[in-house]
Amino acid sequence: MGLENKTKNWYIKYICFIAIVLTIWSYVLFSNKLWFLFESNWFISVTMLFGSFIAGATSEGGGAVVFPIMTLCYKISPLVARDFSLMIQSVGMMSAALVIVLTKIDILKKIIVCASIGSFFGIPFGLEISYHMEPAIVKFFFVSLWMGFINVLIFVKNNNNSNQISSLSLKSKNQILVAIALGFLGGVITGILGSGIDILIFAYVVLRHGVSEKIATPTSVVLMAINSVFGVFWLNSALFQGVDPQAFEYFMVSVPIVILGAPFGAIFITKKSKEFIKKFLIISITIQFITALFIIQHTILSISIGITTLIISTIFFNKMKKDSNFEEMERSS
Repeated sequence: MGLENKTKNWYIKYICFIAIVLTIWSYVLFSNKLWFLFESNWFISVTMLFGSFIAGATSEGGGAVVFPIMTLCYKISPLVARDFSLMIQSVGMMSAALVIVLTKIDILKKIIVCASIGSFFGIPFGLEISYHMEPAIVKFFFVSLWMGFINVLIFVKNNNNSNQISSLSLKSKNQILVAIALGFLGGVITGILGSGIDILIFAYVVLRHGVSEKIATPTSVVLMAINSVFGVFWLNSALFQGVDPQAFEYFMVSVPIVILGAPFGAIFITKKSKEFIKKFLIISITIQFITALFIIQHTILSISIGITTLIISTIFFNKMKKDSNFEEMERSS
């Protein structure tokens, strides 16, 4: 599933996109004399060198990498990290998504549409909930939620290569409703954390339907790109507080990095095996979880919510893989 011979002159369209984004970014930077931001926020630029690559190469959005780094290592407010994640993904993930579309990398279009319909209702709920959650709880909730997925993914065998599929047709009305419902749940999580629908849908198509990780990964990238743009739109609507000024500063020092880093990650991963993708995802999320155990100043409440989230998410993802009732519900018309 490489890029060669997929389409001609895709890079010309992509270069035009980069030129437009960088022109707008440069105008804002010069007209407002914001070059000084690089002096105090250089650590975010360095972080995004790694984060943007991971965003394009895995089912984790850039926010899924940057959020724990910003909140755990740099002690930045989860709300600021959330706003920054949505903003930077709207550029970086959109850049990677454009490469995926232009080079005709295989994606699950119907899943993207159905999940996005659900998330468009879920994101506003998540944004509202986020303003009422304590920082320590948000941090540990994030890593515990996705560690539950990893607990299940670790034990998914890769010895059934011939059974893995490269397409997915939602044949029944209930299958469509399940995809929309998961999109809603993913939207709520994205509104709280800045990402989440990408990993949730990745887990669904891989665990439930046996879709190859090489198809599920670019699908999650395109899905996160669309929902990041929608999340930024809602943040700046009259119903919410707008993007945090600090998040905007971090955004300005990261744009030229992510617009190249995320697409590079998307191209890089097409050359790798699904076993590599799986190990890459397991290692990155496990590191985040272990780091959170030692860095967060835990309270009894944060520990309780974290452990509860870990248990529930492990059960949820495991039942997504095994539960015959779940499967029967999907297949019934």
